[in-house]
Amino acid sequence: MDREFDGKEASAFAIKQADVDYISTNLNIKYDVINNLLNGKSTFVSKITLENTGGSDIKPGSWELFFYSLHLIQPNSYPYKDGFLFSDCKMKVFHINGNLFKLKPENKFRLNTGGSVECIIEASDWQSIRFESMPNWYVAAEGLIPKDIVSTQGEALNFVGPFDTPEKYLRFPGDKFAPFTPEVRYSLNEAMTIPGMQGKQIIPTPVEMSLQTGTANVDSTWVVVGSTKFSNEISLLSNHFGVPVQDAKPGRKYIQITEVNNLNILNNTETHDEAYRIEISKFSIDISVRTTTGAFYAYQTLRSLSNGGNELPVGTIKDQPRFQYRGSMLDVARNFFPKEEVYKLLDAMTMYKLNKFVFYLTEDEGWRLQIPGLPELTDVGAQRCHDLTENECIIPQHGSGSAKGGLGSGFYTVSDYKDILRYANDRHIEIIPEIDMPGNMHAGIKAMEARFRKYMQQGNKVAAEEYLLTDFADTTQYLSTLSTDNSINVCMDSTIAFIRYVIKAIKRMHEGIQPLKEYHFGADEKRGLWKTGPECQAFLQRTGIKDADELKKYFHHVMSNVTDSEGLNVAGWSWGDGTTPYDQKDFPQNRDITVYSWENIWEEGNGDKAYKLANAGYKVMEKKKLTKPTSWLTLATR
Repeated sequence: MDREFDGKEASAFAIKQADVDYISTNLNIKYDVINNLLNGKSTFVSKITLENTGGSDIKPGSWELFFYSLHLIQPNSYPYKDGFLFSDCKMKVFHINGNLFKLKPENKFRLNTGGSVECIIEASDWQSIRFESMPNWYVAAEGLIPKDIVSTQGEALNFVGPFDTPEKYLRFPGDKFAPFTPEVRYSLNEAMTIPGMQGKQIIPTPVEMSLQTGTANVDSTWVVVGSTKFSNEISLLSNHFGVPVQDAKPGRKYIQITEVNNLNILNNTETHDEAYRIEISKFSIDISVRTTTGAFYAYQTLRSLSNGGNELPVGTIKDQPRFQYRGSMLDVARNFFPKEEVYKLLDAMTMYKLNKFVFYLTEDEGWRLQIPGLPELTDVGAQRCHDLTENECIIPQHGSGSAKGGLGSGFYTVSDYKDILRYANDRHIEIIPEIDMPGNMHAGIKAMEARFRKYMQQGNKVAAEEYLLTDFADTTQYLSTLSTDNSINVCMDSTIAFIRYVIKAIKRMHEGIQPLKEYHFGADEKRGLWKTGPECQAFLQRTGIKDADELKKYFHHVMSNVTDSEGLNVAGWSWGDGTTPYDQKDFPQNRDITVYSWENIWEEGNGDKAYKLANAGYKVMEKKKLTKPTSWLTLATR
């Protein structure tokens, strides 16, 4: 990087791979939030510091520094097609797409050895927590191998400065948030601890539990009484306590599961199939259930009571779920997790007797499920790398770095998905797959565009357009979760064909393992898209739909009808315009519609959204969105 050249030459100067490697190794980057309190809730100020720790000067050229931000940089000047100039550091910022941005040095940029420059940045909203920053910034130049910046690597985010003053950890003027230090949090927890009080033995707390002072010691002289109906649960009990299974019931020292068809502890027909009763005496354990689900939950309770051992308190436990829907969700699109990690979450759900698992398989940042016949969805849509054409992979997001196959890349094969289904089904957990649309579909859109280009190069226009999701002539400009192109075109026949194809493929994967009951299609995107595209203009004229704003409701109808034709219930994150639900009578009446209501912030006027949906006749699962910087809380009610 120590070659001399003037400013005029700089813009055309193509650096070598050794220069990219030098920057990646010797550029020490620091990121600091400066102040959240200057502009109300609209923007905050931060800075990026670049320090050259090597022995050569870093000069301008064709290199560019790529980084991630969940907040729109310089929102008051957006869009900035030709970049926004930071005069203090002599660099321009460009928005690539999603949360990927880049800094490009101007001709007058200089970073001498041992020197540093600062870029003062204004960004949307606020940042009051470290984990909103992302690692693995990288340097790239045309024709060279991009390299991640060493100083930004790792999830510890050591390059991010502390949030140690009110200007940094408060979100806006008047904010009441006051973060606890570890010491304060420890002292508060200690103050709430009641001396001598035991922790919960069973979570969730059973409907009735009467435990006595005596114990049952399940040693090797005990047996589990065999039963063909409850063979799985009997095997679990046998393995847990280390005792054999035998068909004949002995006079004592046994564990037995008995089917009791009228068991209904809460007098609630929605959950009575999950009820169980356990009676523990010194020499016997009798379990009464209606179904294998109840038997499985009884096993989980005994497992909790024994605390890894073989000793159980004498007494009676009666339990039945209070809620029909008790769920959790995993987003594997923004950050991919291999199936072994999914197993761990399913095991944790099992401990708490949760029964619904929303599998969030697609987002802007990744398509995670193999769909036979559409290989581009995972060949392109499941991979992230530095390919700005997005023909080989989608662009890096959420700190995934420059290389393909690393953090942020990955997918489940059909075999993997079936393994997950079996694992969940054995634990009485229903998998609800989510393919998010019409928005949040950047990965799927780019995959189908890559497919389009492949077949067009082969001269096969029919195959190229068969599942295309894009009207290339649509010039509608929008910004949705910082993406400029993440909404499928709902007016195109090829889009509907794609949707049908994907639903049928997923339904086939479930067959013979856990038949698909509910399909979640997202549906929480804003109105105002597709306004200028010729496909939608022709569609509006052909159908009589008055304007593009009505297309959101039209798409809800499409998804309801498609899922209904496949015998499936349908679910989405929203079901209406703003806070006004759609009339449920406008949709198929022989299927359930479940709305996963998540915009429930009282301060923003949405606190009653779930109530309105329930009063309109929809089934509602409330996913409680807590104001940042706290996390999401799922309230599993329905």
